[in-house]
Amino acid sequence: MASIQDIRSVGNPQRAYEFEVQLNGGGTSGNLPILNQRVQNVSVPEISVETIEINYKSRKSIYAGRDASPHTLTVTFWDSESHDVYNFFRDWIKGISDPFQGGGDDRGSYAAELIVQKLAHDSTTPTGKNVFTKVFPTSLGEVSLTYDGSEHMTFDVTFSYDENVAESV
Repeated sequence: MASIQDIRSVGNPQRAYEFEVQLNGGGTSGNLPILNQRVQNVSVPEISVETIEINYKSRKSIYAGRDASPHTLTVTFWDSESHDVYNFFRDWIKGISDPFQGGGDDRGSYAAELIVQKLAHDSTTPTGKNVFTKVFPTSLGEVSLTYDGSEHMTFDVTFSYDENVAESV
């Protein structure tokens, strides 16, 4: 178990959290990158375990159970004026849900690998990454178009995944 001295010896905390998302293709493109860009927000999901309570002679013992993690990941993407990123995810979801395009029968044909690459404050040095396996989009969020402010167009994509592997560099 880590002590406070171990934490203090790590060094200065990271000043700016910069990151990018890379999607490595599914069945059609092998393991080639199909999307690589900086994003506005990534919510790396919690990791949790169910607990099992056992009562014996008026004492309660708690044991670890199965994995209870939500296995969903939400990413807020920026989009261009030509809506390339939004159309990419719209087409992906349509392909999954359309039975005539082979959706639903073989996850290997539509699932991908998603990597969240964390970068140092210099925007180039990798500091760690999370690799999400067998990822596919389950929800494409709304796009709010308004004249109130001159903001970039953003939208959320919620993904389902099998495994979250954290790696340090």
